[in-house]
Amino acid sequence: YDLVLIDPPYADASHAMKMLSKLLPPVLSDSASVVVETDSTLEPRLPFRLEKTRTYGATRISVFRSGL
Repeated sequence: YDLVLIDPPYADASHAMKMLSKLLPPVLSDSASVVVETDSTLEPRLPFRLEKTRTYGATRISVFRSGL
């Protein structure tokens, strides 16, 4: 995949990030973008480079990039 949009229920976001950290790497292209929406108090962690993060009220949008 080249683009993945992730918008888990805010209460389950930490659990979703743990699962996706294992499941996503094998299926992403070398330059994939992963966009994650979470509660503004949560900083999502994925095994990719964080390119940018923005907070909009109670929502945080984080953009990760796979590969180099």
